[in-house]
Amino acid sequence: MYCSYSFLLPPFPPMSSPSLSHAGSKAIFLKQPPAMAQEHLGSSSLFPFPTPDFGNTWVGLWVFTAFISSSVAESLILGNEGGAGVAWAAMSAFGLMNIAKTCVGAASTGWLRTVIGARSENTDVAVGLEVSSGQRGRGAMRVRRSYSERGPSGLSVDALFLNTRGKPTNLEHKTKWEEIYAFDMLITRGLVGLPIDKPQPVVKNTLPDFQAHVARRNIKKRSEDVDMAPDVYLYSVNPFYPPHDSWFQIPVLLLSLAKVGEGLVLWLLAGNIGIVTVIPWAYFFLVACIVETQEMIVARRPPVLDGKVDIIIGRFPSLIQHTESPQRSWVIIGAPRNPRKTIWWKAAWALGAVICTFVTGLTYLSLAQQTNEIVMLWLMFQALWLVGRMLVHHYAESPREAMAPRLLYKRSWETLSDTSRDRVVNLLVALSKYTTSVHPRLEDAYQDNVSTASELRRIIIETPTILNYPLSLQKELLQPSNHNNIQVDIEIHAVIGDPTLVSAVWLANVPGLTFENMYDTCILCLKLPSGNACRYATIPSVRFLSGVSVSEPPSFNEETSQPLDTLPQFLPKGQLRDTRSTWWYLIPAGKRRWLIVKHAVESPVLGKHSAELVSDERVTAILSRGHLLVSIAHVNDVKSALRNSRKARETLTGILS
Repeated sequence: MYCSYSFLLPPFPPMSSPSLSHAGSKAIFLKQPPAMAQEHLGSSSLFPFPTPDFGNTWVGLWVFTAFISSSVAESLILGNEGGAGVAWAAMSAFGLMNIAKTCVGAASTGWLRTVIGARSENTDVAVGLEVSSGQRGRGAMRVRRSYSERGPSGLSVDALFLNTRGKPTNLEHKTKWEEIYAFDMLITRGLVGLPIDKPQPVVKNTLPDFQAHVARRNIKKRSEDVDMAPDVYLYSVNPFYPPHDSWFQIPVLLLSLAKVGEGLVLWLLAGNIGIVTVIPWAYFFLVACIVETQEMIVARRPPVLDGKVDIIIGRFPSLIQHTESPQRSWVIIGAPRNPRKTIWWKAAWALGAVICTFVTGLTYLSLAQQTNEIVMLWLMFQALWLVGRMLVHHYAESPREAMAPRLLYKRSWETLSDTSRDRVVNLLVALSKYTTSVHPRLEDAYQDNVSTASELRRIIIETPTILNYPLSLQKELLQPSNHNNIQVDIEIHAVIGDPTLVSAVWLANVPGLTFENMYDTCILCLKLPSGNACRYATIPSVRFLSGVSVSEPPSFNEETSQPLDTLPQFLPKGQLRDTRSTWWYLIPAGKRRWLIVKHAVESPVLGKHSAELVSDERVTAILSRGHLLVSIAHVNDVKSALRNSRKARETLTGILS
């Protein structure tokens, strides 16, 4: 009989087996719950104080800190505080997306910066706000409409493309300008010393109605009523070097190398986050080194006294302008060029915006995989660099003060060189083209008008000027009773429209002549009848744009000169009927005599026309019916516009001579 025994096995292997004991303890450690593992990590914290459990709340914390010192970061990244500020702007990740937005705005054109909402006070200080003449898209027109009531603050022309006097080229017909809606600080500092507006005497527009006079090329005699010359300002010729403190910029720039220490610490403790956090600083540190090198080179070069940028400053003429308070204008010759408008700066900002956006995403992903201790360490570094950024912004020397010692001084028109006068005329042409582009009559109505400086000189200076068209008719036909239905063949050689004339009187600060006063003015260059001493002559005239087509039948009885059951309508200046319109030219032809020329807007004005000889009474009879849809109602209104045309011709002669 056999006996069987049962033994109770222990629940764990004997402790005498070392290998089995190690394997068992390892299995037990791997099976610890997450809470126990977290407690185990917390026992070896990097900090002597308890670290908070961030979870994903650091994301919201970073979003909140993005608004901390964002304005400071924008100013530094734009170079407003020198090269060292560019490097320190990207030291802290706080506000990194604001830096990307600012870089996009600074690298964009003025209208695009406004449309995407990237414009700020800092971008205006750094690069201003300008819209080029060739930009006609929706974005550019949106900027113009937002400033429609006030208009731009100035208009600039690059003098490097000024053509040689008397040698017109194809490029002359493509004069480009920039409408300035916000000046950068480099220009603003020089405008502090401009004088304030002073009351101007009333203009006496009465001119002697003699038959003819000739405008000589070099006219020394000015108007006895007003000084019809622009207020021209030049920068002082004293040696000038922009203040640049390399003893401050270079040490502060080298101090930013402490960012490398942050990268090494984080790379040793957390891996890739240490590399990601250094990328924006490394890029902008390279940019800052290039900027500082350029600044040191420029500071050792001879000063550039003429920046080859010419600017008109003032509230441009418009229908809103009041006669009682005429607006002043100033001409700045040789304004400094802003180096931050170069393609190099724009490329640096554009690439920096891409890098900042890319690094922001990588930082989100990297921090989400780190422990609370690493996140806390990263936040402490960013807070430290944030304080350093604000200190650099506070103590850094600012190029915004660089132009303060360089003042503007006024030069009389007689003392200006021929080159400076040519540059003023170039500004006049650009202003005329701008006025045409925003004119209530639309730009298409002025296609045949003179638009270059050489053409203006040829018509105003080199062509004789007469006040009345010489008629070659028999004396009995020139009696007032015989003026009706007399046709005279004339040939129009050139037209100077009201945009050019109002630009001239505004540029010369002639008081009393506003946009409204000059609305119906013009100067015609006509071929004279045979038998005259000159073949061509310019005649100040009057023209208005009627809202009635040339082919539309008249609304009055020609025999009785009475309206045919129609109510008179006199539209104010600037208001046009949405129909095909007609230009009416009224050319003075002697005492109480006028030549009327009519042609459709879409047809060319240059060439031969058949003009009707009429009297003062006939002009009043036509205008008073109110069927032309214009503001002029009497021949006295025509004579008033004619006086303004003659005054504008006198002003143009003074500027172009």
